[in-house]
Amino acid sequence: MRKGRIARILRAGLSGLVVASTGVIAPAPVLGQEGRLQRQAGSLRPPWRSDRTPIHLRIPSEFVVEQRWDGSGGGAVVSLDYPGMRPFRNRPGCESGCPGLLVVTIRTGEESEVFRRVWRLRRSLEHQDPAQAGVTTPIDAPRGFTEAWHRVTRIPQPAGGVRLADTMIYLRTGADGTPEEFVVCDTRPETLRPYCDVMTTLDGSPSVQLNVVYDLDRWPADHQAIQAAIGQLVRSWL
Repeated sequence: MRKGRIARILRAGLSGLVVASTGVIAPAPVLGQEGRLQRQAGSLRPPWRSDRTPIHLRIPSEFVVEQRWDGSGGGAVVSLDYPGMRPFRNRPGCESGCPGLLVVTIRTGEESEVFRRVWRLRRSLEHQDPAQAGVTTPIDAPRGFTEAWHRVTRIPQPAGGVRLADTMIYLRTGADGTPEEFVVCDTRPETLRPYCDVMTTLDGSPSVQLNVVYDLDRWPADHQAIQAAIGQLVRSWL
């Protein structure tokens, strides 16, 4: 992958750390009504309580793209080469992307990104405007997930007309309905490559939030293996 392209990916990852963006390679599509909903004070406050216990991870410097830790928690962005789970290193043949690259954003001591994203989705589903931005439709959830949706986004083209882009969304909840995992798989043309953005927490440490982004070709076959490998690695940094 050319140096400029990998830098763009990792800078996008930093935005996920600093401003809690919707994804680390590219922002998730936004329904037309959702922007107006965000301006309604309190309308997007999730009903679930976030675990904001501050935890300071000791991450070896060779893994780190950026990090910030203080008394209230903090976070880091790391780049990994899967399946070896070593620090990612640029190499020939990655001009259009490296399938083994995982970009992981770790956050602690903050409001839950999973809760926020799920609540925004549920609110936006109540105010869809298909003519303006597209439509999100419930579909059968795959094994291991509770709910799923297919989002078709309308993207205006410079030469006129509209291009339709697909996004798949998956949600796993606990027995009490609390969101535990939120996945967005995106194929929009402005992304560098089709990707999946997996948002969850570290097993046994719910205040440690994990955003994991990888190539769409690895979904869903490698999903469980990737999550297990990342969980094992991050636990070694506690």
